[in-house]
Amino acid sequence: MPNELRVDVGAPEDFDRWYRSQYSHVLSVLALAVGNRDVARDATDEAFTRALERWERVARLDAPTAWTIRVALNVARRTFSRRNKELELFERIAPREAAHADIYLAELVDLMNQLTVRARTAIALRYVMMMHEDEIADVMGVSPGTVATTLHRARKRLAAALERDHRHALRRIS
Repeated sequence: MPNELRVDVGAPEDFDRWYRSQYSHVLSVLALAVGNRDVARDATDEAFTRALERWERVARLDAPTAWTIRVALNVARRTFSRRNKELELFERIAPREAAHADIYLAELVDLMNQLTVRARTAIALRYVMMMHEDEIADVMGVSPGTVATTLHRARKRLAAALERDHRHALRRIS
């Protein structure tokens, strides 16, 4: 293989030298072969990890880089195969789950709409934007204490409404 660096068996510095000289070549081959740079990088990393684990044996091969490319291609194939199986499963399950998710989202939106604008804003800033109370206070132009009280009351009201809806749903099922 062109650019193949001959290595001495077993010396870690030889693996390091070989790795540094061959990594970009293997990654380039994989990226072109599989058409996905992220999968190529993961597969290349996995292949070099396996080469390091088996370094005494791999270093004796006529073409350690060719072996590494073959391993990386196999890893990439398994990755795509697994993704395809996951997509097939998701497509079988998703329509039912998505319908339930839409119902729950609609219920949550209804519950949120029962809160005051201040409470909805505080909840959105806290749980969507992941802001702390001081940051929320700055955005809303209120004191941190007001934010804390508003969040506490809003969570309490949402929890009570969710509990009420849950009990009602359980009665419908039984």
